[in-house]
Amino acid sequence: STTKTSNQNGYSAFSVKYNQGPVNAIYYTGQETAGPNAAAGTVGMDTQTTPVANVLAVNTNVKWNIAAANYNFGATTLYAGFTTTKASDGSEDSKSDNVGLKYQVDGNLSLAANLLNRRSNLTSQAAAPNAKLTGLGADYALSKTTAVYFRYENVKNIAIASSVGQAQTTNAVGLRVAF
Repeated sequence: STTKTSNQNGYSAFSVKYNQGPVNAIYYTGQETAGPNAAAGTVGMDTQTTPVANVLAVNTNVKWNIAAANYNFGATTLYAGFTTTKASDGSEDSKSDNVGLKYQVDGNLSLAANLLNRRSNLTSQAAAPNAKLTGLGADYALSKTTAVYFRYENVKNIAIASSVGQAQTTNAVGLRVAF
């Protein structure tokens, strides 16, 4: 005879948001827990490309804390954020912070920049190294529904298994049409 047991995974979260005048802010905390009978149907990603069942081992949890805000002063908007991720089994223990800036040059042209730093507290950096992302962008509105854009991103110390410790630069140029 086969005994079937119900799923004992759990998820809890809490957030608070503030929007008043030029300030927008949010704080979020969440936790995912895998009990002694983790769901067989849950799917995560291993090495960014291969689906795997039950990302969390039984009787473990992972907790996230996220704080973010932006402040608009005229043509300029400043963005800032901070995150922490910690797993009870020691598979993840990291912090990241980012700062961004958007400047509306005129009615058609906007420029943006973003810096992100990720710091891992794990002794083995192979699975989740410290990383830094630098991004720049520009949008030029051709009309209310059409814009051309340019993006540049440079990531140092990539966390993809085949490229750990390497850098990658991505450029994009495109046409965006909204309907």
